[in-house]
Order: sequence, then structure tokens, then C-alpha cells
Amino acid sequence: MSDFQQRMQALRQRFIGEAEGDAAELERHAAGRAWTQVRDISHRVAGRAGMFGFPELTDLARELEESVDAAAPSAALHSLAEDLIRQLRGLGG
Repeated sequence: MSDFQQRMQALRQRFIGEAEGDAAELERHAAGRAWTQVRDISHRVAGRAGMFGFPELTDLARELEESVDAAAPSAALHSLAEDLIRQLRGLGG
């Protein structure tokens, strides 16, 4: 394995390790209807998930981000946030 591949693998593992914290942060902000923060977290997750080979996670995070931007109803945002939270927590094992 090349140095680059080793570094990317380490970063991927770090992303997976941070997924629970991202999920908790999303949960807290969604509960408080702090949609700007939910959007920011979703944007960050979408970019990192794509880089580390999690296309379904990327798609869901991007859908939540775009739904916040489109001012979707709170019920729809909560549902998407819950789905993203479940997927993030599922990365840990």
C-alpha cells in the first residue's frame, strides 16, 4: 500500500470515527429546528462521505442540505435528518 493510500485509509477511518459526533450534532440541531446548522453539517458530511467512498451517505446528506435550502416543511426535514443520523451511526459498526 502506498503512502497516499495509507493516509487516505487513515482519513477514512477518522471520518468513520467522527460519524457518531456528527450524528449527535445533527440530532441536537434538528430537535431544536436549527436548520442552518443542520444544513452546514449535511454539507460537510456530503463532501467527506463522497471523498471516502460512501455514495449513499453523500446522496442523503446532499438531499437534506438541498431540502433545507428549499425551505421544505419541518416534518420532511426531520425525516431526512433521522435517516442521515441512522446512516452515520451505522458506519461505526
